[in-house]
Order: sequence, then C-alpha cells, then structure tokens
Amino acid sequence: MSKKAQVEVQFNWVFVLIAGALILLFFVTLVSKAKVTAEKNMATDVLQKLDTIIAGSQTSAGTVQTLDFPKLETSFSCDGYRISDIQAPVERAYFAPSSIKDDKLIVWTLEYDMPFRIMNLVYMTSPGVRYIFDGDGSDAFQKRIKGEIPHQVGLPEEVSTDWNTALYEKSSYRVRIISFNADPDPSILTTVKKSTPLARITAVKIGTPSPITIAPSKQEIYGDLTFYRSNAAGTGFVQVGTAKYVGLPMLFGAIFSDDPEFYACAVGRVNNRLQNLLIITETKKSVMKGNFLPTNVCYSIYTSTFPTPHLSISASGGVTGDVNQWSLFNSISETKSCGLLY
Repeated sequence: MSKKAQVEVQFNWVFVLIAGALILLFFVTLVSKAKVTAEKNMATDVLQKLDTIIAGSQTSAGTVQTLDFPKLETSFSCDGYRISDIQAPVERAYFAPSSIKDDKLIVWTLEYDMPFRIMNLVYMTSPGVRYIFDGDGSDAFQKRIKGEIPHQVGLPEEVSTDWNTALYEKSSYRVRIISFNADPDPSILTTVKKSTPLARITAVKIGTPSPITIAPSKQEIYGDLTFYRSNAAGTGFVQVGTAKYVGLPMLFGAIFSDDPEFYACAVGRVNNRLQNLLIITETKKSVMKGNFLPTNVCYSIYTSTFPTPHLSISASGGVTGDVNQWSLFNSISETKSCGLLY
C-alpha cells in the first residue's frame, strides 16, 4: 500500500473516531438534558403535591397520612420547600425536619385551639427520621407525649444510659433526640453518630410544663424549649436556640422542627392567625351589641360587663393575656341566652 493510501486510511479512521465521539457526545448531552428536565418536572410535581397537602390539612384535623414520595432530598423551611434549585413558597404554619430523603412522607394534623379553634397544625416527617427519648420512659410527662403521638408517625424510642449496639445498628437519615428537663446526654452521640452524619443529629430539651387554664373545664400546658445540634467532633451538643411552647400541639412542633428559627416562624404565623381572629371576633361583638337596646342584659354583657379579652402567642414570650377570659365571656353569654362569640 502506498504512503498516500495509508494516510487516507488513517485520516478516515480519525474522521470516524471524531464523528463517533461527536455523535456520542450529542446523545449523552441529550440524555443528560432529558434527565435534568425530568427531575425538574418531578420536583415541581412534588412541591405542588406538598402545597396541596398543606392546604387540605386545614379542613381535616386529627388525621395521619403515609404517602408515597419520590426519594429526592427535600428541604423544608418556614418560607417554603425546596428540591435542588426549585422552591415553592408556603404561607401556612407547618413543622418538619430541615430535610428528608425517603420514599414515604408522613403527614399528621392536629387542631390548635386557645380556647377557640385557631388553625390546624401540620407535622411532616418520614420513616428515615428517628425520634429518641433521652430517658427510660418512667417520666409521666414523657409517657403522656408518647401516648399522644400516633403509631403511624413512628413512636419515639426510649433509651437510658445503658447504650447498646441496637441503638446504632439502624441507619437513619436524621436523628432527633428529645430530653426532659435536662440537657441531652452526649453519650447518645457515641452510638448514633456511627450510622447518621453529625450534621443531621439534633436535640430539643423540654422544660418542666406549667398549667394554663384556657377554659373553666380545660387546662393546657406551657413551658421552655432549648434546641441543640451535635458539635463538629461528635462529643457533645451545642445550644442553638431557645423558645417556648403553649399547648401540646405546639410542643409537637418543636419535636418535629429541628431548626429554632423555623419553629419560631411557624409559631409567629399561628399568632398572626390568632390576631386576625380576635379582630373578627371583636367586630362580631360590636355587631351583636347593636342588636339589643341599652336596657337589655345582652347589651350590658357586650359592653361594660366584661373586659375585652386579648391574647398573644409567641415562641419567645409564650402566651400573654388572660386566655380564660374568652371562655368566661362565652359562658356568661350562654347563661343569659345571648349569642356566643365562638
């Protein structure tokens, strides 16, 4: 074969290789773009689904749903949900871990009343999030909280200082430790850090609850909260914030939310809803007063007989105002056959 023929053959092979590489690159790029588009479409669908869940929860309290969920890392904050670079805003109050990555989503709703219905609170989690009570289960308050959590959510595990391999053999995406009136035991980190990244191990300390009367025949509780995360070495916990809770539904919010700012923001939205309801109720009171003559007993009740109730709930200050006034106002109105405010 002549040198010219050899050069032509070599050139042809080079051309074939280049053309083949370009064709391969084209298809790889095409597949990659298709994959990105599919993931974005899936993420958009998931975020829309979450928004529908939150919206629908306002009409049904006391329910637990376990939903199929694409195993995409989903981040939660008070401002909204995010998957990759796609985010959907949220204006309602809900509580969830900072992120989950699971093929199941658990959604629990509870009615929050103080003493009238303010709104339904929504809690989100997944089977990949473990909840561990730092204690042996003998504490009465601990028993009460555990008894209130539906089994579908996943009952918190109870541990004492007798750590064993069973505690860390189960791999978990996140671990949330709940301690009662004491700082979380750093010994827990020795075991759980073997199966869960330190950045995803958090804790909350629930202070001793105090009673608060929200109606003549109904009491609730309030108390202090302290939020923690693992230190970088995995040898102890670092305090990252403090807050308060008013009522068990709000306390559950602190168990499900590992970020104190997320928790405080959600509580703030609860209070905003409360203040709007107070304005509506006060307007209703004025309208009802106008239906009676000044000599009527109901007119007296709606004016000077009873002080105007007020109430405020926050994650920093707890509850201010006499909650019981609202219930007493209704009781007095009912005994005189006057219209109820709620």
